[in-house]
Amino acid sequence: MLKIILLGYAHGLISSRRIAKACETNILFMSVSGDTQPHYTSVAGFVAKMHE
Repeated sequence: MLKIILLGYAHGLISSRRIAKACETNILFMSVSGDTQPHYTSVAGFVAKMHE
């Protein structure tokens, strides 16, 4: 999950919904995520836990 988020931030995607959408449509994100499509709430929850 961390790889997906860092890749998203590097590409200017800071919205969890956009990162989740990129995992469905962008071949680079598909490759990094292992062809899994995380739900945007999972992405947002992971980011929130990292803040702690």
